[in-house]
This record gives sequence, structure tokens and C-alpha cells, in this order.
Amino acid sequence: MQSHSKKELVYLLAGSALFLSVVEILIPKPVPFMRLGLANISIILGIYLLGFSYTFLLVLFKTLVQGVLSGTILSFAFGLSISGSLASFFVMYLLYRFFKERLSLVAISCAGAFFSNLAQLTLSYLFIFGKASFVFAPLLFLSGFVASIVIGVFSVKVINYLES
Repeated sequence: MQSHSKKELVYLLAGSALFLSVVEILIPKPVPFMRLGLANISIILGIYLLGFSYTFLLVLFKTLVQGVLSGTILSFAFGLSISGSLASFFVMYLLYRFFKERLSLVAISCAGAFFSNLAQLTLSYLFIFGKASFVFAPLLFLSGFVASIVIGVFSVKVINYLES
């Protein structure tokens, strides 16, 4: 892999996250607030290439820009989004940091999706919809699981390409 500064990689991954967020906005959703999480490819690559602090900034940037682009920055949906993004990031980072020899990036991506959905459902239950939040839980977890596998596989392919 060609040597780049961490700052350059943050810019590249932020641009990629932005692009993937715009692509995702264009994809029809069965439920209005449900997202595939394509921009999480950039987060997984950040965890692998950059470490904690730069990737944390990348997560904040991704979430804020997604909120602006989707028009949810001042809504409850943004609160759900940032809680899910932070939960996902912390879980994925810790799993990668301590278990990277035993867990694949696909498994780490799946764990991130699970905890993102769990955080969002918990906040939705506590502050917005109550028990009605659980109506969407099976669809949310299933779609998150499938999307996280695709995101994890794609991330591994990018990393393999970069290392070849």
C-alpha cells in the first residue's frame, strides 16, 4: 500500500462516507428511518487503517453530514442515528482492538450493526414510541445483519486490494 498520512486517509474516507451516504439516500427504503449503513465501510476501513481518535472523528463527521444531507439534523431521527453510530463504532473498535486475531471484519461488522440497532431501539423505546418500537425490531435486525455481512465483505476486499 502506498504510504499516506493519516490526515489524507481521513479525508479520503470522509469523502467516501459522504458519497456512500448520498447513494444510500437515493435507495428506496421499506421503512422511512431504515438505512443500509453503506457509509460504515469507511468506518471499518478507518478502524483498520487509522485507529481510535481519527476514526472517532470520522464517525462524528459521517453522522453529522448524513443528518444534514437527509434533513434529519434537528429531529429525533438524528438522535437515533448518532446513538447507533457511536454504539456501533465503540463495539467494532473494541472487538477489533482486542480480538482481531479471532474475529473477522465481517463478524465485527455484524456486531457493529447489532449494537447500532440495539441502541436505536432502546432510545426509541425509552423516549419516542414505547413498546411499538419492537414492531420493527425483527426487520431492523434482519436487514442490519444482511447489510453488515455485505459491508464487512466489501471492506475486506478493499483492504486486500490496498495490501496487494
